[in-house]
Amino acid sequence: MIGDNSAQISILLDRVRQRTDPDDPLLEEFVRLWWSRIPEEDLLPRDAGNDSAASIECWQAFRTRDPDATEVHVSNPSAARDGWHSRYTVVRVITPDMPFVTDSVLMALSHDGLVTHHLGNVVLSTERDGDGTVQALSTDRSWPTREVFIYAEIDRLPDAELADLEHRLET
Repeated sequence: MIGDNSAQISILLDRVRQRTDPDDPLLEEFVRLWWSRIPEEDLLPRDAGNDSAASIECWQAFRTRDPDATEVHVSNPSAARDGWHSRYTVVRVITPDMPFVTDSVLMALSHDGLVTHHLGNVVLSTERDGDGTVQALSTDRSWPTREVFIYAEIDRLPDAELADLEHRLET
């Protein structure tokens, strides 16, 4: 843990429980592992309602997937469509763990002249069943399957440019 941000994470988890099944321990563990890496001073000004909805959306993308695949998603979340909003464009990358993947994403974004206003990234060790659904989650690096989860908030782009950025990040 970077700092003692447990009070902010508790607030975030309370909001997550209000929005979803309170008996999903893997969702709560995902939220803890992801947000515990964010310094307290970066969490304080953030909106727990939006962050809880973003966390649920990210968990849904992470929960069932091919752990060998790389998934890139770029969006401009809106409350009407997504149940949460951000004044930034959101970039989400989920990929097998490999050296320098977060640096590569950040370099690609800065190459396009985009400023990263918030970055959350964590290497998650996973156990998945045959359908690719997470059965266990940890940050223990001794597990054989590790995946990188990157969440970045960047300068807001027009909707018409989102697919191009997503394609550039995929390549």
